[in-house]
Amino acid sequence: MMSYRKNNLGAISLIAILACGSAFGGKIVYPWRSTTAIVKSGETFEIWFDANSGQTVTSVDLQGPYNTVSTTLSVESGSWVYDAWSGNTYDRKITVTVPGSAPVDRYTLILKTSTGDETSLAAVKVIKEYKDSYYVLHISDAHRWQGSYDTPNVILSEISTVIDIANIIDPEMLIETGDVYYPNVNSETSTRGRIVEFMNGTDSVNGMNDAYAAVFSVPGNHCTPSKNYKLEPDLATPARYWNEHFGLQTHTFTYGSARFIGINNSWCPATGGGAEDYVPNYKWQLDAATKWINEVGAGNLRIAYCHVPQESIPPVYNALNDAGAPFGLMLAGHIHRVDSNPFSINGQAIVYTTDTPRDGDGRAPFNLYWVDNVAGTCEAVGNTRAANEGLGIKKDYSTSKLKLTYSEANDGSQGTNTATIVNKFNFPVSGARVRFVMSQGSTYAVSHGEIVQAFDGDVVHVVDVRVDLAANSTTSIGISFGMLPNSAQF
Repeated sequence: MMSYRKNNLGAISLIAILACGSAFGGKIVYPWRSTTAIVKSGETFEIWFDANSGQTVTSVDLQGPYNTVSTTLSVESGSWVYDAWSGNTYDRKITVTVPGSAPVDRYTLILKTSTGDETSLAAVKVIKEYKDSYYVLHISDAHRWQGSYDTPNVILSEISTVIDIANIIDPEMLIETGDVYYPNVNSETSTRGRIVEFMNGTDSVNGMNDAYAAVFSVPGNHCTPSKNYKLEPDLATPARYWNEHFGLQTHTFTYGSARFIGINNSWCPATGGGAEDYVPNYKWQLDAATKWINEVGAGNLRIAYCHVPQESIPPVYNALNDAGAPFGLMLAGHIHRVDSNPFSINGQAIVYTTDTPRDGDGRAPFNLYWVDNVAGTCEAVGNTRAANEGLGIKKDYSTSKLKLTYSEANDGSQGTNTATIVNKFNFPVSGARVRFVMSQGSTYAVSHGEIVQAFDGDVVHVVDVRVDLAANSTTSIGISFGMLPNSAQF
């Protein structure tokens, strides 16, 4: 049986330009690396672009694994500061309209300009609707390339396993709360290569761009040139560094009636206890988040994610609580443990931290939450701590607890196939995702599950199926020409 090792988004990683922009052009600030734009087909999203002198934008394409979507756009010129610490700005605000026919997928953003293409890999997630209920998957403190902990390359394998699992569970968001990697202080070239590798993956491991979910990240205390913000001369230095390598260090977005707020709360004096003297270090972020909430409305639910859960959580909570929009879920990392989950703020047990994958002892750890957008509630999945292990055996990456395999090559060369999902978790999975990549020119039916999307790519036909998985179960889904017994046709 053929294993589904690297998901189909891996095709994006083959693009020759491995970093945002080019040697002769400007820079895409958003969406890029630390952020993904989530947009419904038929609606709009913004691009923040810092153009070079005389550089003009002509068009925007969205390149998926199997198809390319052309869009329409309008461009506004000006000067906008996007980071108060670095003082960095952008000068083009581009509003992009995605056609209603665009398939659901995660797309690479290609900005066509007068001096060539500017590229942001896996930057846009097109959806058809905001789900009423959905998963959010949370990882933290990978510390990629942190010396003796990563022996050898265990961290990339740990994260790769989690991404494989996430691509089956199909969360709407995959959120990483800081300390994402360790730079090589002796080589900027090596540092850039490390970032490209963990974003794009390799032939043997998935990178963050291989996740089907929209991906978001915020800085941790070690996400600086000197590997510790306390060793930096000022906050502008790590801010410029994060802007250059990842994009935005703070961001907000809506998903239906939910509001998501990512804050960098980790570069501040370790005064403890919620003391007020460190709050001004990131007060500009909290002020911006409050202003945004007042503009878009509080919605049914607010979810925050940041790095430090102890002394730096109260200011984040209090800022929105004072604005009449208290959080229903707060995600963090930093402490590398889950034994206090969930811990309380203002009497609300809403703060969750994660285990670290940096030494492999956590068996590909991740947290999982179920969000009800209608009720405005969140609940832990798997156990009360929301903490799950992706592997059955430590550092044995063949023992994933959620595994999808195909009986035939899933590359468009076949007219029939069978997908088998083995779920060894002690919890069910609602709406697990299976993607079949079939030959064109035929009508397909599946033996199990619900076909939620089918479209012709450039050379293949793509069929996406959702299926509910029972705990500790094995589920098979067949696909074939024409009709199968008890099948749905698309």
